[in-house]
Amino acid sequence: MNSITITITVLIIAGVIIYARVTHRIDKAKKLKSEGKIIDRSRLFWEEEEIFELDAPYEEVAEGVKQTDYSDCAVDIYYNIDGKKKIVFKSGYSWNAALVYKGMSDTKHIYNLGFTAWETRKGSPYDIFSMNIFMTQTEKMLLSLDPETMVETHRIQLNTKSKFF
Repeated sequence: MNSITITITVLIIAGVIIYARVTHRIDKAKKLKSEGKIIDRSRLFWEEEEIFELDAPYEEVAEGVKQTDYSDCAVDIYYNIDGKKKIVFKSGYSWNAALVYKGMSDTKHIYNLGFTAWETRKGSPYDIFSMNIFMTQTEKMLLSLDPETMVETHRIQLNTKSKFF
């Protein structure tokens, strides 16, 4: 074989591998969507926080979290962190999230939900699917407590650390 034939063969193999990986991710996303485990989100949803206004006090929300099945996203859950009405979710997939009680508006309880840390590979979190599953499960739980829940989404201020080695 000459060098042109080897180069073409390597490019074809690389193209097939890339196609297979992209197809696998698309199929996985379609499957999770059809099962209701994830929803379509903005491209960088992990860099956003959601603000919920609902008729459920913290104790009811904490009980809702306890009753929610988070087995598909493998989280350990910690309640009342630092003496605050805050629930922290630590994932085995290299991300953390928090649901924080912020107080009351005129008639509703306000909560912030968002990711507080995540590790990346090539600019994206290691497992975007588990992050989406987590958000979807938590949103469904909050909506089940109050179907009239109001939700706003805001981009968060990021503090990043780069690893050189």
